[in-house]
Amino acid sequence: MSKYCEFLKTIFLAAVAATLLYACQKKDDTDPEFLSIRLNQNLLSDSSEVQAGNTIVMQLECSDDNGLNQLRIDVSSGLTTNFGTWQDFYVGELSGTSKTVSKVFQIPDTIEGDWQIDFDLIDDSGNQADTETTVLRVTNDLLPEIDINSINGEPFDLAGMLFSSNTALNFDGNVSDLDGLALVRLQIYENSSEVQFIEWELPDNPTVWSMSQIELTSPDSAISWIAEFQVYDVEGYRYALSFPILSQ
Repeated sequence: MSKYCEFLKTIFLAAVAATLLYACQKKDDTDPEFLSIRLNQNLLSDSSEVQAGNTIVMQLECSDDNGLNQLRIDVSSGLTTNFGTWQDFYVGELSGTSKTVSKVFQIPDTIEGDWQIDFDLIDDSGNQADTETTVLRVTNDLLPEIDINSINGEPFDLAGMLFSSNTALNFDGNVSDLDGLALVRLQIYENSSEVQFIEWELPDNPTVWSMSQIELTSPDSAISWIAEFQVYDVEGYRYALSFPILSQ
């Protein structure tokens, strides 16, 4: 073989090696993606509703051009419009360029309200898909209900009620439970310290209890309270509601 041919061969092999090296070192900047996310067979939307005590089946179709690495599902109780505690976190290790994952979550039977769920997907290069988020609205037929319509004729506002000092407070509303009520409790806090405690035991276990039975006077001027209702039914389920009472 002539020196010229050997030279061409050397150049060719060097070019092939350089091409392979470049291919190996080429940066993967393509994010993985969720092809679909379903909750109880329904495509993901801004919010969905489910009954407490049931399960929720999450099915996720995941894809990446080079290789999947990890799926994360975070159930957070950071929202304020909920009652009870439920937090869950799932991390699943993935491989391959496509994967369908099914995960079942058990919803506690003691909660009610809105929970946020975040879905995250990461590939082998560390690229991350845009976080997908939904709000899961949990209803609960097992819990007692507290319905305050008004106080002294003023429409009830969970953010707070303002009254003149030392004024009798007349509640219009009901506490109810389909199985029967066992106990209604009202606690008043001032600067995190309990200043009043009123309790009504209900041995006859009515399904409805009127708040007109409450006798309460607003605090002195410029004092704020936190009023907390706690209700227990005959099955032991508990529901609570709290709100500020301000005076002027």
